[in-house]
Amino acid sequence: MLSLWLAASCSSRAAPSDDSVRIQPTTNPEKASISGVLMTQSENGSEPVPNAILYLAETIEDETGVEAFAALDRVNSPKAITNENGEFNFFDVPPGQYGLVLDRIVNSYLLLHPGEQEVILIVAERGEAVDLGTLIYDELPLSQP
Repeated sequence: MLSLWLAASCSSRAAPSDDSVRIQPTTNPEKASISGVLMTQSENGSEPVPNAILYLAETIEDETGVEAFAALDRVNSPKAITNENGEFNFFDVPPGQYGLVLDRIVNSYLLLHPGEQEVILIVAERGEAVDLGTLIYDELPLSQP
């Protein structure tokens, strides 16, 4: 199980399966790009989550080589904000492995696959674009304290 490592308290929520991840070429041959759509389920179907702050938290291996932590640095970690349709894009992402984090200023949430207790791990490789597809959650911690 991957844990989020940052100064604020944190917990986890659900996310999509690997089946929705599509890789496409990107314009910068030394960097990657990552995109997707963030939505929640409602009585009327799925609705976009606008103005959500998302980060890519770099993963850190434990002494056995297993990805055990995700380190969020609010200054240096790649950041994106969803638009009115819930769409997000991370550009010029350095190659590496990341967890997707929903940031609520006071708390941050490392997103999990839906119905599972497994973190979404994103592998960013040079010259590639990763499309996470549409991430539909039953609920997200969206209200401000």
